[in-house]
Amino acid sequence: SALNLLLGNMFGPLGATIGTGSVSVVHSMGGGNWTIDVTETDVGGTGFSGIFAALDAAPGSLTDGKIDGTFSIVNGGVRVTVPEPASMALVGLGLAGMAALRRRKAA
Repeated sequence: SALNLLLGNMFGPLGATIGTGSVSVVHSMGGGNWTIDVTETDVGGTGFSGIFAALDAAPGSLTDGKIDGTFSIVNGGVRVTVPEPASMALVGLGLAGMAALRRRKAA
C-alpha cells in the first residue's frame, strides 16, 4: 500500500518488513516532558516494537522499551544531539576570557 511505501522510505530496509496492522499514537505534555505512547498491532513485520528493541540493544541505552532524551529518527537511524568538542572548547575559552576580564577589572 502507499502507507507501506511511505514508511519504507522513512525506515529504510525495515520498510519491506513492516507488514500490516494498526498504530495508535497518544501524546501528552507536562512538567517539561513530551510523552508519546505508541500502541502497535503488527501483523507479519518488524514494526515499531522491532525499532525500539534495536534501540534498547544499542550500547549505553536503557533497556526499558523507551527512547529517552533528545533524538530524531532519520532514515531508520537515531541521531542523538551531542555537543562537539570544538563547541565545548569555545564555551570554555569564553568563560576563561570572562573570568580574566573580571580579574583585571577587580585589580
